[in-house]
Amino acid sequence: MKSIGIGVVLLAFLLVWGCEKKEAEVSPTPQEGTEAPKAEGAKPEATPEGEAKAEAQEGAEKAAEGEAEAAEAPEPPPSGPGLHEAKDMLGLQLKPFGKWKPVWDAEAKVAKWANDKFINAIVIRLVDEKLDTIDDLKKAAPNMMQLGSDITKIVKKKKTPKGWWAVVKRDKETEFVYIQKHDEKQLVCSANLTKKKGSIPQKLAMKACGSIKVKK
Repeated sequence: MKSIGIGVVLLAFLLVWGCEKKEAEVSPTPQEGTEAPKAEGAKPEATPEGEAKAEAQEGAEKAAEGEAEAAEAPEPPPSGPGLHEAKDMLGLQLKPFGKWKPVWDAEAKVAKWANDKFINAIVIRLVDEKLDTIDDLKKAAPNMMQLGSDITKIVKKKKTPKGWWAVVKRDKETEFVYIQKHDEKQLVCSANLTKKKGSIPQKLAMKACGSIKVKK
């Protein structure tokens, strides 16, 4: 019985030793001068050249981001008196007329007189278009925010000490347009006079637009 037990142990040892030897033969060892295969997902070894390249790329990306932010940042308005789209109220001095109060729309860069009881407002903008004559206005009208379509009729026009004004028709609308030239810019003050509920009286529009002054 004792000899049988020793034989069983020896047989088990031989079987284990044989399996380990077979696995060692199947799994090749890296040869001298070759790299062992890298585990999947392992990061490549860092080299001085690779680190320098990564730092240069990171610096270029940060510089590009800085340039983009600088391009998006609006230019500050010039100091001192004068008109500018980014200045509060365009740099104008506007006084209230009864319930018509001066309002500044910074996003649209529009100054206006507004009244809660009226849908429309008396609107003031600075534009680059040449508006020296009524023909200039007719040409520019379709692309102007305050008009937006062709002028079909000139009802009345008149010169002023600071420029000129006109009452015009476009589509089914009647508009009052008051023009002042300031250096390379044109100041356009306008009001919708169409006879309907909430229409703006022409006398009020003329009085308001004619009172516009540049802040000193």
